[in-house]
Amino acid sequence: MTGLPKVFWGLLLVFVDIRLNNFDILPDLIGFIIAYTGFSQLSSFHRHFEKAKYATIPLLLFSILDLFQIPTQYQISTTGPSSLSVPIIFMSIVSTLLYLFMVFHLCKGIGYIGRHIGAPELEQKSEKRWKYYLWITLSMFILPIFALVGSSAILLLVIPLIIIGLIVYILILMLIRETDQIWRSTSLHE
Repeated sequence: MTGLPKVFWGLLLVFVDIRLNNFDILPDLIGFIIAYTGFSQLSSFHRHFEKAKYATIPLLLFSILDLFQIPTQYQISTTGPSSLSVPIIFMSIVSTLLYLFMVFHLCKGIGYIGRHIGAPELEQKSEKRWKYYLWITLSMFILPIFALVGSSAILLLVIPLIIIGLIVYILILMLIRETDQIWRSTSLHE
């Protein structure tokens, strides 16, 4: 087993957020633990996966705060005033940077796998998906600044950016899955 299926399932659990009465049925904590074990398996293959593994530890800690309903990210409110405080802004910045760091090293590790197994299309896809993730994350992070200014254009941007963000996240999950399948098939032929 390559460890990529664990990364896939872990990040999928982080992505899926089903709440009943404000209780997260699939807490991100479980997803980060699974992703951590997947990155641990992969870390002996390349240092990019080891670095991604280290990013999951503080993200795991933030997910524990989320379990107790302690906000770790700034939320955009279109119906009333948003909750904004220095600790929330700081934790949001740190959390965003950790996600960027993790996805960067995940994509770079996949690119390395592509080179290693002679599948340059994986390297190209991983580079593109990283750039998509970077731009959508930065766009979503800057969006609250426009909300603070009181721009009505924010309402026109929120929904398309959320949809694009979902698509990019799904593309990254598909890349993990595709890489695992190609890697397994090439290792069977060796």
